[in-house]
Amino acid sequence: MSDSAVHDDFDISSSGDIVTVRQLDHEARETHDLIVRAETRASPPLVSHTRVLVHVGDINDNAPQFETDRYSAVVAEGSGPGTRVIQVVADDPDFGLNGELYYLMSNESVRGMFVCDSTTGLVSLTGELDRESVAEYRLSVAAVDRGIPRMSSVTEVVVTVSDVNDNAPVFLQPSYSGAVNEDALPGTIILTVSAADADVAPNNAVTYHVAGGDVLGQFGIGRSGEIFVNKLLDREEQASYELTVLATDGAYVAMVTVAINILDANDNAPVCQQV
Repeated sequence: MSDSAVHDDFDISSSGDIVTVRQLDHEARETHDLIVRAETRASPPLVSHTRVLVHVGDINDNAPQFETDRYSAVVAEGSGPGTRVIQVVADDPDFGLNGELYYLMSNESVRGMFVCDSTTGLVSLTGELDRESVAEYRLSVAAVDRGIPRMSSVTEVVVTVSDVNDNAPVFLQPSYSGAVNEDALPGTIILTVSAADADVAPNNAVTYHVAGGDVLGQFGIGRSGEIFVNKLLDREEQASYELTVLATDGAYVAMVTVAINILDANDNAPVCQQV
């Protein structure tokens, strides 16, 4: 038997039986082309050659393999059903049904939010995302071949839900009230209002403004919501103020009422009504 490339794979007995000497691999080589020589023991010998073509049949000995053990995708919150998330890809070197794959989601907890196309491996949304409810999903996608016995592998798909500014600021109290002496110097802090925004940075950055109730600008408000005296006060001119304070994240606005009472200071001498 000639062809040195196959000497390590096959042998032949004196009776003409061709046998394998090691395990064959269909994925490495599908066919082997052997040249068998027969000769007599006479001198000179008589020689004859024949060709033997060996086809190596496939068995399901390879599991599907994904391109990577972990896929990552970012999808904006508010995305609805039908939105494409990511496509996973696996390969199986086996032949025929042994190498034919289909895909499926293997964790039940996300079945109502995601779906995987069994033929293409395309993962898409079936629900609507809300980052404030769930910020990240971890999906398990399996690739399964159709051989007997069936073989499979699993990859992880991490889906991060990106934030959009879809939440308005909310004041922590329905209203605020405070008091300050009429002789308080400019810069004196009276009270602090506070609003929270359920979005994440930078969409949750809140700024405050005095929007009403202070036409003369007697009060100011800081970046953290602290309301302070901006100009000298006079209780005898105005004893109380009802301010409208707003908080905004750049897209949404919330408003709250702030009542401020001016406390009397002994800043007026007695005056006789008659000389």
